[in-house]
Amino acid sequence: GLYGLIVMVAIVLPAAQFLPARDGSGIHEDSLETLQMLAATPRVCAVLATYTLAVVGLNTCSLTVTGWMGATFASVLQNIRVVAVWGVMLLLRYAAPAAGMGEPWNEYSHLQLIGFALLALGAHTYVKGDQKDELQMLTYRLQTSWTFPDGSSPVGPPPQRHSTPSRPSRLFSTDSSISSPSPA
Repeated sequence: GLYGLIVMVAIVLPAAQFLPARDGSGIHEDSLETLQMLAATPRVCAVLATYTLAVVGLNTCSLTVTGWMGATFASVLQNIRVVAVWGVMLLLRYAAPAAGMGEPWNEYSHLQLIGFALLALGAHTYVKGDQKDELQMLTYRLQTSWTFPDGSSPVGPPPQRHSTPSRPSRLFSTDSSISSPSPA
């Protein structure tokens, strides 16, 4: 993010301007030449702008998912994105072999497939466990919202949670046992 930009602009790029290299004009990076090439090639500018907007959109969506569902769910979702890209690359390779695009099935692809299957199983298990906890808490809240005329409740104590409540349940909860702790 912002810190990466600052480090790149203030430290890495200036250092790359002066460190010797064997190829090119003898340096690792020539930022002035890069800017000249961007100015002379509108197509490259359009690709760069599109890529930048896509990354901003991806990061915004990722932060939104992290805020609502938690960091674990966001990490699982990012890994599932890798599975989708791998699947599309395989499909491109074998659906249109004459185009020469995509990734071929190789000696390690079966290991990738097993890893992705384990990832999917873990994601499924994580989501099902969280859904079960949320359903139990919702059922309890609905049951306790009805009371007898004398004010007593027809149900017993709330069910025990098996995991830490997700951000939405902490934000919208009226039950003090699952709300965020107050600062000491």
